[in-house]
Order: sequence, then C-alpha cells, then structure tokens
Amino acid sequence: MDTLLLETAAATDEDTMRTVNATDTTIVVISDDRTLSRSLEAVCDFLDLPIEHIPSDADVSVILSREQPMAIIVDVDGIGQDGFNVMMTVSYYNRDLPLMLLAGGHPALIGAADAIQELWGLTDVVTAGPDLGVGELVDFCLKARQKAGSARLLQV
Repeated sequence: MDTLLLETAAATDEDTMRTVNATDTTIVVISDDRTLSRSLEAVCDFLDLPIEHIPSDADVSVILSREQPMAIIVDVDGIGQDGFNVMMTVSYYNRDLPLMLLAGGHPALIGAADAIQELWGLTDVVTAGPDLGVGELVDFCLKARQKAGSARLLQV
C-alpha cells in the first residue's frame, strides 16, 4: 500500500498560506506542516478537487460562517490550535461535515478524538495515524465529494 510521507516540518516565513475561498467542493487543510499540505495537494489534484491551506492559528469559526467546505483535514497538534478545538468549532456549524483528524497514531490521541467526537455529536470523523495511505485519503475525499452531492466520474 502506498503511504503518504507525513514528515513534520514547521511552516517557514517564506511559506505562504492562500486566502481561504472554500466552497462545497473544496477540501480545507488546517496545518502548519507544508510537507503534509503538499502531499495532500498532490492527491486532491489527481482527484480534481480544489484544496485550500490555512494555518492552524486561523479562526475556523470565521471560515465556517462564511464558507461551506466539502471536508476538513486537520493536524491534531497544530501550533495555533489543535484538532480537538477544530472539532468543537465544526460541531457548532455542521456536525455532519466530513473531518479527517491526523492524530499521528498515538493511542491516547485517538481515544481522545473518539471521546470528543461523541461529546460534540460529530457524525463523520476519520482519525488517521502516521501511516495514512493514499487509498485512505482518496476514500475520504471521494466520500466527502459524494456527501456534498458533487460526485462525478474521474478521467484516468
């Protein structure tokens, strides 16, 4: 099974995050790890899905109040805010929004994610470890696309 390289690399000053313009066909990635963002971008480009990157210190509530992303992928240990805070914020806007939490495979974090998902009533959370396979990511994105009502055939 192919595996994405999920190396940890903090965003540097020359790394820029684009202004979020998420629509119901956009995957929003909340992470300061530019290596991760580039890996995810390659998969989303293959699937012909728009992707927007935002830093972990961005105000997710402002984004969700203005935009309707198709799904969110968030790093559990973001510098500005962690994935658990993002889960809580998402629960205020859309409990059915597909959310992939990159937990790094630590059992305590995975257990905490499950507990928070139940606490906030989130219905579509996937917790991924460090060995996130390309197939898992493609599956998550295609299910999110289908849920958003924008499923279509892809040319290969």
